[in-house]
Amino acid sequence: MRTLAILPVKSFGAAKQRLSHLLGQGSREALAQAMFSDVLASLRRVKGLDTIAVVTDDPHAESAARGGRVIVIRDRDETGQSDATRLGIQHALECAFERVLLVPGDTPLLDPGEVAGLLRRGIDDDMAAVVVPDRHGEGTNALLLWSSGALILCMGVVSLVLGREQAAASVAKN
Repeated sequence: MRTLAILPVKSFGAAKQRLSHLLGQGSREALAQAMFSDVLASLRRVKGLDTIAVVTDDPHAESAARGGRVIVIRDRDETGQSDATRLGIQHALECAFERVLLVPGDTPLLDPGEVAGLLRRGIDDDMAAVVVPDRHGEGTNALLLWSSGALILCMGVVSLVLGREQAAASVAKN
């Protein structure tokens, strides 16, 4: 089953604005770049991923992403994570990928073995969608979709509840 991982990454200079009261601009940029590099390195080691699409307009992210199974999709508008994810899904549909794995660029401590297990379990359990919650139970750390055009994506705060509702609605339609 052809699987595309989609990794949306906003420009490092615009990342981590919620931390501006704690960290200066340079520190926030370095943190965002380190987190992206860690997530990308982890995804490169996941068995079961055919291609990784980094969706960004940041030249540093683009440079780091080059090579191997990684492609870069330019996000010139940078209107948010959900829109960047939609660009990745559009690419997946155009290239006939059968499923997509959506992972935010700041997912800490991403374990390649756990991600590979998620990919296998989705097939073994015949799931139409898998939502991986964040530790607070409000956001989404990963979203695995087979019918990639069927869900309206919303990543970020309180996305877990909305993602579950949309996944249930999608399954009910099929």
